Amino acid sequence: MYPEYDPHNPELLESFVCFADILGFSEYIRSTPKEEQAQVLLDLHSQLSDCYTEIKKLNASANFKAFTDNIVLAYPRYEDGEGQLGNIITSISEFQLNMTLNGYFVRGGTSLGDYYGDDTFAFGPALLEAHDLESIYAIHPRIAISNTVAALMGVYIKQFYGGSHAPQSEQLLLDLEDNIYFINYLYYIEDLFYDGLPVAKYLDMVMTHKEKIEAALEKYSDDPKIESKYSWVAKYHNHYCDVYLPSKKKVQDLNIGNYKISSLSSGNFISLYSALRTGLMK
Repeated sequence: MYPEYDPHNPELLESFVCFADILGFSEYIRSTPKEEQAQVLLDLHSQLSDCYTEIKKLNASANFKAFTDNIVLAYPRYEDGEGQLGNIITSISEFQLNMTLNGYFVRGGTSLGDYYGDDTFAFGPALLEAHDLESIYAIHPRIAISNTVAALMGVYIKQFYGGSHAPQSEQLLLDLEDNIYFINYLYYIEDLFYDGLPVAKYLDMVMTHKEKIEAALEKYSDDPKIESKYSWVAKYHNHYCDVYLPSKKKVQDLNIGNYKISSLSSGNFISLYSALRTGLMK
C-alpha cells in the first residue's frame, strides 16, 4: 500500500519535496494596476488548478499547496522511490513549462527527506532543504536538485536501465558552471512530441518560450542583476535548441537559428546520463 499523509495521524514520511516560487512575482503584483490584478489572479489560479489536476492523475497521494507565489509539492516515497521521483519530475516539468510559456519564470528546489503535509499544514526537514535549494542555490529560473536526489536518479539509470535509453537520462541537467543539477523542463516538450504532438505545435511552443525570455531580457535590460537570471535561461533555451531541434529536421525543414536567442550563446550543460558516463557523477 502506498504511504499517505494522514491528517488524523500526522507523521513524517520520507518524501520527495519541491518548493518553488515565481521569480519577481512580488514586484510584478506591486507594479500591476489594481484593475488588472483580478486578471492576474484568474490566470494564476487557472495555471495552478490545472497543475493540481495533473498531479492528482499521476499520484493521488501527492500533497500540493499554493500560496501567493509559492508552491509546495510532495510525494511520499514508496519502496525504491523510482515511481514517485518520476512523478515529481514530470509534474514540475509540466508546471514550469506551462508557467514559462505564460510569462511566469519559476525557481525552486527539490529534496528527499522527512515531510508531512495536509490541507492546512506543511512541515519537515525536507521542506527546509528544498527551500534552501531555492533561495540559496537555484539563483536562476531553474529547479535545483539536491545531490541526494540526483545520485538516486543516477542509481535508477544504472541499475534498472543501464544507459542512454533510460527514461530519466535527459530529465536532469548538470550546469558545469556551478555544478548544480536542475530539472530539464523543456524536455517535457520532447515527451509531448514523441507522444504525438504535431511538429508545428512543438515548434510554436519553442518559439513562444524564446519570445517570453526575450521580453524579460528587454524588460530588465537596465538591471544587470535581474537580467543575468534571464540570460541564464536564454542560454538554457539555446542549449535545448542545439541538442533537440536537429532531429526535427527529419519531419520539417527549419532554420534552428530562428528559434535561438541570437544575442547569447548556449549554456554549458550536460545530461545526468552524460555526467555518469564521463565520471562527473560517480
